[in-house]
Amino acid sequence: MALALINPTLACADRMYLGRDVDTLTELGAELFHIDIMDGHYVPNLCFDFDTILAIKQHSSVPLDIHLMVDQPFDYLERAAALQPRYISYHLNATPFPLRMADQIKARNIKAGVVLNPIDRVDSLGHLLPLLDMVQLMGVEPGFAGQRFIESTVTKVKQLNKLRQEKNLSFLISVDGGINGKTGKECAINGADILIAGALAIFGQDVPLRQAYFNFRAAVG
Repeated sequence: MALALINPTLACADRMYLGRDVDTLTELGAELFHIDIMDGHYVPNLCFDFDTILAIKQHSSVPLDIHLMVDQPFDYLERAAALQPRYISYHLNATPFPLRMADQIKARNIKAGVVLNPIDRVDSLGHLLPLLDMVQLMGVEPGFAGQRFIESTVTKVKQLNKLRQEKNLSFLISVDGGINGKTGKECAINGADILIAGALAIFGQDVPLRQAYFNFRAAVG
């Protein structure tokens, strides 16, 4: 089993010292930065604006993984794509045209991801799967950091991994929310390729960010 990629979610970084945290994670070899864009409607919260995301991109060479946690993802596509992220992901239930959204992302030479909420079934992806570069499973209800991991997420990881093998597809499996050393390892063992590391994994720990990152890496294997 290959090591799962650790994807720090900068929504959980110290906003007073965001540049410092970005520098630390860049030096540690972070391979992606998870960036949440919220609209206050799809979820009752806000996160990064596009000016801040641009500043992060200009400050670090780490590729961006943009998560559109919004109820009109098409309205955000052009501004998100202008940042040239590696991934843009959107929630399956946020648009009646999920296939067209995936096509529009890929037409801009960006990898397309779909996000499933805890209530969404894996088989709801259906015909979308062959188009996708990533499926992101929410391990908590979207919109708030620090929630307890929903254990049925691991079952979804297993189901997706099985589908991927049966259909000979190459999409990656990402898990967002409730990830700590224990839950992250369980997801990785069962097929998750990307672990989104937030408030329970690397940020806000009793040790400095650098040590917390090493601790999490060691815990998930």
